[in-house]
Amino acid sequence: MRRKLLLALFAVPLPGALWVLWKWSQHHGALLNRADYTLYIATARLALDEGWHHLYDIEAQRRVWQQFPGLRFWPNVYTPTLTVFVLPFTQLSLDLGYALWCTLLLAGLLLAWWLLAGGDWPARLAQLPLALVTWPVVSGLWLGQVLALQIGVFALACHALRQGRERTAGALLAVVVLKPQGMLLVPLALLAAGKTRLFTTWALCVALIGAATLALIGFDGALAYLHRLDYAQSHLAEYVVPWTVSLGRRFEGVQLRLIELGAVAAVLVAAVRHRDQPEVAMAAGLVGSLVASPYLHLEDFMLLVPAGWLLLRAAPGPATAAVLLLGVAAMAASVNDRVGGRWILLYVCLLLPALAALPPRRPAGANP
Repeated sequence: MRRKLLLALFAVPLPGALWVLWKWSQHHGALLNRADYTLYIATARLALDEGWHHLYDIEAQRRVWQQFPGLRFWPNVYTPTLTVFVLPFTQLSLDLGYALWCTLLLAGLLLAWWLLAGGDWPARLAQLPLALVTWPVVSGLWLGQVLALQIGVFALACHALRQGRERTAGALLAVVVLKPQGMLLVPLALLAAGKTRLFTTWALCVALIGAATLALIGFDGALAYLHRLDYAQSHLAEYVVPWTVSLGRRFEGVQLRLIELGAVAAVLVAAVRHRDQPEVAMAAGLVGSLVASPYLHLEDFMLLVPAGWLLLRAAPGPATAAVLLLGVAAMAASVNDRVGGRWILLYVCLLLPALAALPPRRPAGANP
């Protein structure tokens, strides 16, 4: 019975997963005007053409955007580290650069599956096509979102932590600086779980990256970036943040701050209660980051995929699988983020307290 179920979970989504990959390979030319990858490249051109201290200068951005006809415009909010990271791709054509970039993204997602998906081979194989047909993953890959690459490095950090190499894991988790909002609570969760060396290494790496960034963009550029973050948080609709997937579009002021504090508290409770299971702490950090961040788009919920793989590894069994399949259904229902997105938001809002309430694993040999 189990093998038949796993075969169905593999075979049913497989044609859809293959279609997603084929359709992805067709993205080129004018289609790239809608890709986040092109926005990354345009932002890098802004830094190169106008100077790094003008990275958040709105008039300088308008001038550079004239080089990219048809590209959507909103005030730059990408991190300077992401802009530095994509600099080599500015030397390539958009089509070639997008193809190479997407190769990295696919490699990151496959690496995460290889390192994080638990169970025997039939169970592991079933998890891959299920992930590839969820709309946040599809949208994130087609748009060229950096998240898939972050997920790959995140998986390497998880693997290093399982091997007891906390400092290596902490250094790898510095990948959060590329796009912070979806992973920001993971290091804090691991600190609460007792991984002090990991957290201090992560904090040191982030501090060094921050110092290098400050030297690059200058104090005026850093101040402009902080102002831009504040502007983006108070103008979410301008940045096309859907009402259905972001609590920041539904609440504001004290209410939103209380929700954010509640999410942090739930993450810390989950991490402390599962100190001997860092997979749960890391999964809670991902889910809590999604709940706490007001600035979210549908593709950011791609982070539920590694969170699910970690939970299935930490607590294998039918109950966990059923909960995660509900998440797959919620992500599948989010094709239209104006309607279906509400289900994925509801799912993460319920999953986070469930992780905090999840009974800790009983030590081997303990009396029932």
